[in-house]
Amino acid sequence: MLWISKYDELNLTFEGITFSKFIDEQTLQIDELKLIQEIKNKSQAFSLDEKNLQKRLKSLKSKNHDPWQICCGHHLVEILSFGLRKALGSNKAADVEPNSLERSLRLAYEEIYFHQTQLYLDIRIWESRNQPFRVLRNDTTKIFRDK
Repeated sequence: MLWISKYDELNLTFEGITFSKFIDEQTLQIDELKLIQEIKNKSQAFSLDEKNLQKRLKSLKSKNHDPWQICCGHHLVEILSFGLRKALGSNKAADVEPNSLERSLRLAYEEIYFHQTQLYLDIRIWESRNQPFRVLRNDTTKIFRDK
């Protein structure tokens, strides 16, 4: 839906959507029609045709696009939080609150993982083409020696 909103310039609202309205708490399966309805309601875009949006969604999903490149990290954490309460665990909502989960995930993410990403490579290429500008440190091993 994010992709459709951007591509078709629909300016749909995704902030504040209630994931429990369209995700099954036991299986984490997404009910696409309920997802569309929730986003339409949040966006006050009542005139959008739900069946047409659902067809577009299926069409985009059937192409060879990586969903990890389109998803929003905050939404994934919301779904993880939701899942940790039933489908993936039995935590209390307060124990797996999304902001707290995001903080924990950031703390657990080591710099070495970042070095293996396309984003890291793209930044390094940009730096080499736009000297003397730097985005990243030159010597990342120094970080570990200084500790």
